[in-house]
Amino acid sequence: MEQQRKTSQASWKGGGPDTAQGALMKAAGNLKATKFLGYETLSANSEVVALFSKDGQPVKELKGQGFAVFQQTPFYAESGGQVGDHGEVHTSTGTKAEIADTIKFNDIFFHAVDVKTGALK
Repeated sequence: MEQQRKTSQASWKGGGPDTAQGALMKAAGNLKATKFLGYETLSANSEVVALFSKDGQPVKELKGQGFAVFQQTPFYAESGGQVGDHGEVHTSTGTKAEIADTIKFNDIFFHAVDVKTGALK
């Protein structure tokens, strides 16, 4: 029963402090709000503000799966049962990444990314 309770708590949308979402929620308290551009445009240029591994730990460079926070974004985040936007990121250095989902904590938009070519820095 105890194992089931832990599994249930970990799968809860907000996650606990030991989950990736819990770590991202904590990190959101230290970041400036992301400017949302989605009502005006479907694409935008932006700087990377922060990067996190897939388990929610801060990293300086991201290869493979993880989370990226940009200064501004056209990607709509999960809200009220709506699914977060997905799409692509292309950098001036040739890095390409797929965004599988967008989630938001405290007005910080976290993009679930899978870097396909190069690295986000």
